[in-house]
Amino acid sequence: MSFIMNEGADTRRRPSRRRRGVLLSLAVVVVLVIASIAFLLGRSDDRGAHAPPPGQAPTADSDISWQRVSGQPVPVSALHGPSRQDSSGVAMGFTHDALGAALAAINISTRLSSSAGPAVYEATARMQTLGDVEGTIAAARAEVSSENAANTAAARFAYRLSGDPTGDVVVVSIAAETPQTSAMRGYAQMERTMQWVDGDWRMQVPLSRPQFVTVIDGFAPLGGPGA
Repeated sequence: MSFIMNEGADTRRRPSRRRRGVLLSLAVVVVLVIASIAFLLGRSDDRGAHAPPPGQAPTADSDISWQRVSGQPVPVSALHGPSRQDSSGVAMGFTHDALGAALAAINISTRLSSSAGPAVYEATARMQTLGDVEGTIAAARAEVSSENAANTAAARFAYRLSGDPTGDVVVVSIAAETPQTSAMRGYAQMERTMQWVDGDWRMQVPLSRPQFVTVIDGFAPLGGPGA
């Protein structure tokens, strides 16, 4: 018997055991890495499922109800406004946030229409707009529509904001679904620039006319009387 041979045999077997140990350790590390990646991806997916798309406004609060102004629906909220309405029909007192800006945009726009009547649109223009106030009143006075009012009354609204709604200026995009636009498979979309002045929202005038669109990506649902 040769100790050298035996030593040689032992020497050959020891690397084999070390290699098996190394491979086992590597396998454990790989499993741990894969498990960690799967866990992180799962958490990322969960966050994505609950987070709104980039640029999308928050969904409306559940306390919104609907009133009519000359046949047109307007949203009201005990939390976001309007908090008061004067004898002329002007609605005021909206919160300095995204939903407050959206509610103000719809309420003010609706009251600037000729269908609201001179007392309402004149007072609204003078108290809640910035810019060409007299031109806005003249435009409302001259406004004539041959379309049946029921065909242009919104059944549902959605909105999107550009800018910081807790700052001084924000652009509110309002999309409305009406019987007329539904027949055309789309929405009426209007842009309203809102400015925070003396503790409430005011609207810059003159106003752009609504545009017909078929897609409203990034809009948050606001609901409506027909929702």
